[in-house]
Amino acid sequence: MFFKSNSAKIALAAICSRAVCLLVGLVSAECMHPYDTSGNIYPAGHKNVGEWLSPLAYWDGVYFLRTADIEGYEYEHTHAFFPGLPILINVMEGLASSILPEWVLPAQRVDRLLLCGAVITNISFVLASVLLYWLGLAVLSDRKDGVSVAYYGALFFAIPMSNIFMSAIYTESLYSMLTFAGLLLLYTAANAYRPDQSRWAELGQATLALGSAITLAAATLTRSNGTLNAPFLISFGIHTRSLLLAIPLVLLVLLPLPLYLRYAWSLYCSNIGLDNRPWCDEGGNVYSYIQKEYWNVGLFEYYTPNNIPNFLLAVPSMSIAVTAVVRGLSRYCPQLSRAFSPKAWIEGVVSAAYDYKRSPFVFQLMVLTFFTLLCANVQVMTRLLTGCPLYYWQLGSFYDSIIADKKGGGRISTVAFYVYLLFHSVYFFIGPIMFCNFLPWT
Repeated sequence: MFFKSNSAKIALAAICSRAVCLLVGLVSAECMHPYDTSGNIYPAGHKNVGEWLSPLAYWDGVYFLRTADIEGYEYEHTHAFFPGLPILINVMEGLASSILPEWVLPAQRVDRLLLCGAVITNISFVLASVLLYWLGLAVLSDRKDGVSVAYYGALFFAIPMSNIFMSAIYTESLYSMLTFAGLLLLYTAANAYRPDQSRWAELGQATLALGSAITLAAATLTRSNGTLNAPFLISFGIHTRSLLLAIPLVLLVLLPLPLYLRYAWSLYCSNIGLDNRPWCDEGGNVYSYIQKEYWNVGLFEYYTPNNIPNFLLAVPSMSIAVTAVVRGLSRYCPQLSRAFSPKAWIEGVVSAAYDYKRSPFVFQLMVLTFFTLLCANVQVMTRLLTGCPLYYWQLGSFYDSIIADKKGGGRISTVAFYVYLLFHSVYFFIGPIMFCNFLPWT
């Protein structure tokens, strides 16, 4: 029966974790005095659902909600937040307003947008939890412990360290759902590939691959790191001997980024005779400019004494990510891990590209981890990793090894993992309280 299946258990864990998250966060916001009371000015201002849910729109959430409300971008720095989530919030609010009776929904549009945003992020999270488990079954099917690693990994996602960001008006849940769904479609097609398959089978795989690319393109429209999903399609093309199909699909996944940049350019750089912004003459990339100008994104720009606490906040998740990358390189991309010359590196990349089941996940996590560690606001690593399946499979593998008492897991590594679990639990409960009271969090 479904209700006794692993999928149902994961869905139930995700639902319960959302209930705990919202209860802890919203009740604490009612009982405590927010650190920054300006957080209550928008979007709440009246005694209804908007006031209760308004803490979910703190920090970056206010920008997503404002973009949805005015159906566009108001200021230059708001272009740091991609339009996928605001578009979906607007669509859902329009559908709900046209289908449901007036007495069901809040009277104020901004409150309806807030409610729709909360529904989208929380439902997306539950779906993403189950999709990650199914993706794990598809990718890890050749491992003896594949089912248990996929199951425990999905449970770690369902009860996440980045807890509040999966329920607030943030993109993490939606992005993860789209990424996992797109990759599941792709690996369903890849696993069904046979060299001597019929034309009908090829057509079915091409259809799944197209659906995957469209879904991953939606992920790119939601978050810029969706571009890291493109290599999955390249590996798919190599594995299925269909690079001519894969190349346009890769371009489709990347397409939302240049379209978004072009849209921003049309807003600020196309007025002849007026003073343009500096980035208009520097390639027209508003996103890179904003990240550097407003968030100090750049090589070692974040390496200052006052940011030491932020590095400490990132240590638990960073340690798991680095471990997953190192193990992934040694197990699935051995040529890369031993590549000390340009020629050896190129050979390693080519060899890794043929391993369609493992290498793209290692690449995705490796680029995101080391870019964040070297160039970005490192404390956001806790929530950036939510879209990386390998991170959760590494957690699942650790946990499975410990509970099964397998050989090879030393005492030190076991103790270290329990220390991680302690931090994971603390972050899970502290995050909603900090965020919903407008206190700095990851």
